[in-house]
Amino acid sequence: MKAAIVEITEGNMALFDNIADDVFDAPIEPERLQAFVASPAQSLFVALAGDTVIGQGRGLAYHRPDMAPELFIDNLGVTAAHRRRGVATALIEAILNWGEKLGCSTFWVATEADNKPAIALYETFKWKTEGVAMFHGVFRNKAQERDSARSKI
Repeated sequence: MKAAIVEITEGNMALFDNIADDVFDAPIEPERLQAFVASPAQSLFVALAGDTVIGQGRGLAYHRPDMAPELFIDNLGVTAAHRRRGVATALIEAILNWGEKLGCSTFWVATEADNKPAIALYETFKWKTEGVAMFHGVFRNKAQERDSARSKI
């Protein structure tokens, strides 16, 4: 059975009532989902097998004052039982189509250097690989403190 790819809108957020394991990094919080869906510069696509979410991909189109918008493929996840069946490829294609419709001129995606499955997937698209140095920081606020406390449970 081929997975159906659906863009999440305010009208279909109930799809999140049935999510397979390992599709998202953490449980979905309704208020965060609502804020995400409300932003026209972000998009979330899910892959469905029947009524179960088996995969997800997020895109972020960011606008720049000196250039056309650029698309960042923000996140991709497919439950283990449905990997290597074209689900991730279909999600990426949906995100790319969405970004193109918004007028994005370029796109990019990043992954950890040791994430061999992701690197293998991205190489199938024949995209150019660039070496970069990524820096990461954390804001300390109540929401993040709550998330940090939850991750220790």
